[in-house]
Amino acid sequence: MNVRNLFRGLGLSFLLYSSDLRAEYYTSSRPLSFDRDDVAVAGLEIIVSCAIAGLPQMPKLRKVLTQCGKGALAGIVIYGGEKAASHVSTPGMGWVAQILVNGGASMRENAARDKGLLEEVNYTFGPLAVRIGENPNWYVHPGFAVAVAEAFRTESSLNLEASLLSGILVFEYTDSSRKRPNSHVAANAIFINRTNVLLTDRVLRTIYSHEAIHVVQYRSFGTAEIGLRTIPSYVLFSDITHLVYGADLGQGALYMLSLPFAHENKPVEFVAERLVDKKEVFDGTE
Repeated sequence: MNVRNLFRGLGLSFLLYSSDLRAEYYTSSRPLSFDRDDVAVAGLEIIVSCAIAGLPQMPKLRKVLTQCGKGALAGIVIYGGEKAASHVSTPGMGWVAQILVNGGASMRENAARDKGLLEEVNYTFGPLAVRIGENPNWYVHPGFAVAVAEAFRTESSLNLEASLLSGILVFEYTDSSRKRPNSHVAANAIFINRTNVLLTDRVLRTIYSHEAIHVVQYRSFGTAEIGLRTIPSYVLFSDITHLVYGADLGQGALYMLSLPFAHENKPVEFVAERLVDKKEVFDGTE
């Protein structure tokens, strides 16, 4: 059998097999719009990235301003990735979101360390963080064990097709005790309850987009790693064990800060609640 024809057949089979999935999770396109919520999110990312890149250069004012400008550029790229994640229901946009946020977060980390903006790129997928650059390496996020434990707890199954099409791990589970559509993120994996009668295709795509933003934010939380790597013992431990804790500590810290607030007012929800408006589809989901 001709190998080329074999791969063509496999590709056609995949497309046919995933046609139902495309109808549920994906739509051909969604209008791209910008409003004051986009300005708020972009402004936040610019300010945060400017501070992360500029403050380590103190007290050299000119250097602070130079690196702050580079950080601001990185913040715009991160915002672009979060905006792309809000359109994850358009095929391919999940991969675009991952590339932009991984690139933007790497840019501000490089600026903070006074390196070339793309001298070192750290890409996160599932439990892995891969360093691309002068000293390539790979690491594991220990926090991803929470996602594995959650998959066992909820008896979830991996939706391989959705995961491949978006570049984001998507798990599905059933819990008929929940009265409203619900979903959540553990580390950088999405968990969606597929049993609720209210979970129409439109609602599914909305919560999928909302959670996709949280997934790409996991990488931006990884910027905490540059602070950890100022500790020599941590660097030695990390390089020997291939474990990194930046994303987990960054996400955990913001989650703890968010506990006293109502869901829509939680700091951890600031970006997702503004780029994906759940109330356009239904009210009261978690």
